[in-house]
Amino acid sequence: MEIVAVLVAAAAIWAIGAAWYGLMSGPWRDAAGIAPSEESGMSRAVFGLSYACFVLLCGFLQWIWYLADVQGAAEGLMMGAGVGAFLGVPWMAVNNMYSGRPWVLTLIDGTYAVIGVAAGGAVLELF
Repeated sequence: MEIVAVLVAAAAIWAIGAAWYGLMSGPWRDAAGIAPSEESGMSRAVFGLSYACFVLLCGFLQWIWYLADVQGAAEGLMMGAGVGAFLGVPWMAVNNMYSGRPWVLTLIDGTYAVIGVAAGGAVLELF
């Protein structure tokens, strides 16, 4: 496993998430029912733990890419988009449906899953 590729791909997914949720924080917070005053209560550990989760994800993606003989950033991008769209989004949708959350959360989070994993998948193929 190319650990550098995994670490950089995870960082790319994390950075895209920071930008995405910075842009979508208002609509996401409204849909999640989180008041702006509650926002500051999030532990900073969440940021590090989310990166660790992306490292695990990218390590597994790298293994899948190897088995699928993915060649080049364009194929990595498309495979990543597929993983986000066909694994991530349905899982989020089911979770949100059963917990009675608004569909807009699935739209916001699902868009990030598709874009983020697509970028991470492409980055894996740059190394």
